[in-house]
Amino acid sequence: MPFGWVIMELLPFDIQNIYPISLVMERSVTRETESKVLNTAVKPVSQNLKPEPILWENATLTWNPGNQILKAEKDGKKAEIKVENRNIVPSGLHKKLFEKRKSVTAKVTVEQTSNAYKIVIIG
Repeated sequence: MPFGWVIMELLPFDIQNIYPISLVMERSVTRETESKVLNTAVKPVSQNLKPEPILWENATLTWNPGNQILKAEKDGKKAEIKVENRNIVPSGLHKKLFEKRKSVTAKVTVEQTSNAYKIVIIG
């Protein structure tokens, strides 16, 4: 026992198949039982799951001109998007948000991707 927590055991081998006898014993399961196990264990995974849009009323929008990221915050949750074209923001909010660099409130539609949120539509 090298570190006091590993116990190694030598299994007897079947010389003809060069497999441990425990594996040979497991292979003796009937085909019928094997097919039942396989049919219940494998379930198809849907690949076309689109995240459901979530509407945040009165979300706070902030603009970071250094890295061109627009952030929205609502109830402690944050969403962001890298803005290459400022047309995603309604024109009525441009002056206060982009020129004066003040935060504004707006309706924001977001999508959840794993643990993060992504801004989809503003307005």
